[in-house]
Amino acid sequence: MRRWLKANTTIPVYMREVYPEIPMSVAYPFEAVYDMLKNVRQKGKPLRYFTSSIAWAIALAVLQERQKIAVYTIELQEQEYKEQSDCFTFWLGFAGGRDIELNINCASNIFDKPLYGERPLQNAP
Repeated sequence: MRRWLKANTTIPVYMREVYPEIPMSVAYPFEAVYDMLKNVRQKGKPLRYFTSSIAWAIALAVLQERQKIAVYTIELQEQEYKEQSDCFTFWLGFAGGRDIELNINCASNIFDKPLYGERPLQNAP
């Protein structure tokens, strides 16, 4: 991968900072992303909610005002990933709230649930 990073001259690679040996490295715009959440507060403090790379990627797409986001092969079923699923859904909701078209081709365990209130009550008179 390091060899590819050094040879790549066409695809931006977002990193914590720019690395001269990686010609397409771009400093991730943390402050601009945090600023998108300035009106979202938890216990009075601005929310900074990122538990996975996919959350950072979705936030970047929102910041860049992408018209569409397609998500593939994210299931987040293993115990290691369960803590990441809430953040993943938060950022998808944030993107959808910004009128970005979402094409979710995965995460069946998260999104394939019965619609609340759709089923009739079992013992209703």
